[in-house]
Amino acid sequence: MALPSEPASLYEKSVRLCEQGDYGDAIVLLTQFLTVFPDRYDAWYQKGKAQSALGFYAEAISSLKESIELRPDFAAAWNYLGMVLSALGRYEEAITGYDRALEINSHQYKTWYNRGNTLMKLGAFQEALRSYDETTKISPDYAQAWYNQGIAHSKLNHTNDAIACYEQALQQRPHFANAHYNLGNLLYRKGKHAEALKKYDRVLEIKPDLAQVWCNRGNALRKMGCYEEALDSYDRALDIDPKAYEVWFHRSRTLDMLYRYEAAIASYTKTLELRPRFGEGWYARGVTQARLGHFEQAIADYDHALKCDGEMGVAWASRGEMLRRLGRYEEAVESFDQALSSQPDNAECWYGRGRALDHLGHTGSAIASFDRALAIDPTLGRAWYSRGLAFSRIGEHATAVQNYDQALSLSPNDLDIVSRRRISLSQLEQSMMIERAS
Repeated sequence: MALPSEPASLYEKSVRLCEQGDYGDAIVLLTQFLTVFPDRYDAWYQKGKAQSALGFYAEAISSLKESIELRPDFAAAWNYLGMVLSALGRYEEAITGYDRALEINSHQYKTWYNRGNTLMKLGAFQEALRSYDETTKISPDYAQAWYNQGIAHSKLNHTNDAIACYEQALQQRPHFANAHYNLGNLLYRKGKHAEALKKYDRVLEIKPDLAQVWCNRGNALRKMGCYEEALDSYDRALDIDPKAYEVWFHRSRTLDMLYRYEAAIASYTKTLELRPRFGEGWYARGVTQARLGHFEQAIADYDHALKCDGEMGVAWASRGEMLRRLGRYEEAVESFDQALSSQPDNAECWYGRGRALDHLGHTGSAIASFDRALAIDPTLGRAWYSRGLAFSRIGEHATAVQNYDQALSLSPNDLDIVSRRRISLSQLEQSMMIERAS
């Protein structure tokens, strides 16, 4: 590059080059200029900015410090020094730079904004909010600051405040896709699925090729009961990113809800090909296998789930139920015990355990399990019924009738309970007659 003949013109030329993004050439000119005018703090500042833009952070810090040494009250240099230090992960030092800049000029909204961003990286979300507040007080139309403020509120679980900030960002920048997306996610978490759907649709008007947004749109539709439309959204997501295992998983769950179990299993299988260590996926496929009566396959899937997460109580419980249905009662009890070690308040698990024990002839232990189930959930009619059967088997017909009565209060049209109650009542009457005769 030919250098200007007059040294004084080097600076003006370098500034124009920086504005054009020609940072390498700008550095050459600024270096030449500073050999003639080493006391020009503004030239050192420009050189530091250019070096930073090219990723030469150590050199940028040196240049910016030269600028500050020449003019200690140069707020812009302190701010930029903070930015470079933050880029290097030296966050505490960066905050010091921003604070020095703000001592000199507290009305620099970009410095408040940069300070907030660095505090976010430190996890100091409450303090970051204060910086973003200052930013938006000075520059209320700064959409990015409102957006980042929304993120900080989300990190602090201030959902309503986060929503308000994203809405402010969108007032300033209606086509701000990320703000629409984050707002949609918050509305979804609040159970406002139809409103979330509108936000996802808005994002897709702006950026139609975002697989995660199509996935989240599908989730909202699924929550609304629009299963076929949800499948369409998941398929659109998979057209964009066919290796997105979480999309395959949500698609599988939706097929389950449509009772399309074979298709769901195929979809779960694809999920697990992409993510073999996905315990929740193995568990879900096992549940679907069980619905089809494939109990052995279900157990195999639950075993895979437990290899991924040995503490997955629901997998132990479901495994126990499959073993019970296959007549493998001792193994079933072991699985239920494993489940209850992490889920002691699982009434269904206590119930299943009781039934397995009853089949093994351990009637007293079975009744104790039914008692635990009913202490947790007194409306579990099957437990009252099974408890009645257990008491009937040991000849305590009066207690059996009481249990059947409890079961009938919950399921008054259940003919099996009516029949069992009639039998126990008859046996009770016979016992009373024998007792009177003796």
